[in-house]
This record gives sequence, C-alpha cells and structure tokens, in this order.
Amino acid sequence: MRAYFTRFPFGLFVSSCLMALMKPSLRIFLPLISHHNMRWDIETSFRALKYTVGLTNFHAKRQESIIQEIFARMILHNFAEMITSHVIISQMDKRHQYQVNFTVAVHVCRHFLRSRDEEPPPDIKALIRKNILPIQPIRPG
Repeated sequence: MRAYFTRFPFGLFVSSCLMALMKPSLRIFLPLISHHNMRWDIETSFRALKYTVGLTNFHAKRQESIIQEIFARMILHNFAEMITSHVIISQMDKRHQYQVNFTVAVHVCRHFLRSRDEEPPPDIKALIRKNILPIQPIRPG
C-alpha cells in the first residue's frame, strides 16, 4: 500500500501536509484543505486556553464538577482578558514592541481573586505591566 503526501500553503510562511492512501487529485484535497483551515484557528485558541488557564488537570472526579471547573477557568480567562485589555504599555524609548505576558496575567488575576479581606489586594495592572514580552516577528521557515 502506498501513501501519498501533499503539501499545501497555509498562511504566508507556513505549510501543512496531508496524507492519503489514494493518488492525490485536486478535487479530493480542496475540501480537506478548506476544512483544515476552518478548524486551525479553533484548535490553536483552544490549545492556548488549555495550557494558559490550566485545563490539563482537574481536581474533580464527577462529570458535573469537571464541567464546573471548566466554566470557572473560562471565567478566569475572560477576567484576565478584560484586565489585560486595560493595561497600557508605553512603547516609547524601547527597541522592540512589547505585549502583555498573558500567562503571568492569568496568575496575577488568580492571586487577586484569591486574596483575603485581611491583606490589601495587589495592584493588578502594575504587576501585569511589569511582565511584558517583546513581540517577535514571524520568521520564514
């Protein structure tokens, strides 16, 4: 049995491969390519959500409790997204453009939500502003 591989461009500098057990023809691969392009953004954003918010391990055993954990972490993600959208990063006098480190922002927001009444709440925006990353250009290859 022979396997056929077809490489097609996906974006400006990225390509993807498809494997088929029949001789490749364009009319077979075009629907697969369009389906792959539609799912790519969804899978990329889910992967970012999964590792940033910590959806890899659950504490609960029952299905209802796991669903509750998923919704709680999605709320945490939305809260962190809302807070980081209000953080202003000054780009002047710097060599590179900078962006917020979203993973650190999620941890700062989690610490803020867990803070007790006895201790003063942390300044979320200042902590997020201290943890920034340079924006790296997309390199070909």
